Amino acid sequence: MSSLLRLLIAPFISLACLMLGNGFFVTFTSMRLKLDGASPEMLGLVNAAYYAGFLLGAARIEGLISRVRHIRAFAAFAGILSVATMLQGLIDSPIAWIFIRFVAGLSIAALYIVIESWFLVISPDH
Repeated sequence: MSSLLRLLIAPFISLACLMLGNGFFVTFTSMRLKLDGASPEMLGLVNAAYYAGFLLGAARIEGLISRVRHIRAFAAFAGILSVATMLQGLIDSPIAWIFIRFVAGLSIAALYIVIESWFLVISPDH
């Protein structure tokens, strides 16, 4: 049991960090765009782009995980999500934010699926 717990601790901690940070950034995005004077329609487009990326990421990530394995997929999508998050602080254009939020949604969905499939690989067959 102790060895199983050691195998599961890293995915659990990374999942907790992702969920906490992601919850903050969904709120941050709307507040930041509103402070920059974006229209309600633009706010809707930026938020919709995030969820469109999330849907695409959830639907298409399985093949990549099977090709590159869990750790590489996690590292790649965590890096992409980090860059997308940092770009939000550097770029003020709502049009650019549509693309950035799409990429962020795709990355976060991919990370959730990587972690979930990692749990399934680690867990014993009962």
